[in-house]
Amino acid sequence: MTTKPLYTLLFFCIIFLLTSCSVYYNTSEINSNLTQFVSQVQKNYSSTKTGLEKIEQNYSQLNASDKEEPFLSASKKLQLLDKQLANISQLRNKITIEYSNFKSYSKGMSKISSKDKEWDLLKETKEKMKTFSDQVQIKSNEFVVMAKDFEQYINTNILPIIKVYKIDDYKNQFSLFAKNMATLETENLKALLKYKTILEQLEKQYSNTHTEQLKELKTMLVLVASKTKLIKDKEQKLSSAIKEFNSLTNSIDQLYSSDPLFSRVKTVQEEIDSHVKAIQNIQNEIKSLYSKFQTTTGKIQQVQK
Repeated sequence: MTTKPLYTLLFFCIIFLLTSCSVYYNTSEINSNLTQFVSQVQKNYSSTKTGLEKIEQNYSQLNASDKEEPFLSASKKLQLLDKQLANISQLRNKITIEYSNFKSYSKGMSKISSKDKEWDLLKETKEKMKTFSDQVQIKSNEFVVMAKDFEQYINTNILPIIKVYKIDDYKNQFSLFAKNMATLETENLKALLKYKTILEQLEKQYSNTHTEQLKELKTMLVLVASKTKLIKDKEQKLSSAIKEFNSLTNSIDQLYSSDPLFSRVKTVQEEIDSHVKAIQNIQNEIKSLYSKFQTTTGKIQQVQK
């Protein structure tokens, strides 16, 4: 935030009248310079304020507790930035007030002469504006240094330990899980019906000659039916966990590991992964039973030939 020193702008308009041995200032020129200065201070202040708001908004997304390091120090640095901006705001207000004073005592005057009673007021305005200009510049430069220090602190001490949790990626993944589970249930029911039909045909042909093998086949299908039911139970738990995940992360695009909510969301996500893995393992066991069923069936038919 920079301001062109007012005292380099304000008093180029001095005019010496040698004939009267007096000095005067053209009030319109003074007003123009003051207006430019006040406007520049306000513009720079607004820009600085917007920058700090963006810094605070970005940091607030971490939703971190400021009771422990490194977040405690980060919070203190933000507080100092807020305080520094408040100091600049106070100077801005003083500048605005002094400008209003000038407008008041110079009202209706085209010039202010060294013989006028307003002369001392103008000298005071000159001194104050020079002081305010210097102070604004100093405070603004300090603010820039503090903001850079905060940014460096975040990059060095906080970002390396923060994990970003992309919520949408997980939601898409979980949605695919749910879709695959629905397909899996349908396929399992069809497969079980198919192998039951095969068993019925084998029993009609080989019930007198392959009793033990047929019992084995029947036991396999009983196990398949049991495991299919177990998958259905797991699917219900999976569905409940996905609903809880979606509820916890409603309207959230991403989550940081510094957020207190992260721990709960992570637990539910791991629960979902556990259910999916369990379902996959059970499905592999079903496939293994069907493979064994096919092998036993092949042996029965081969012996008969």
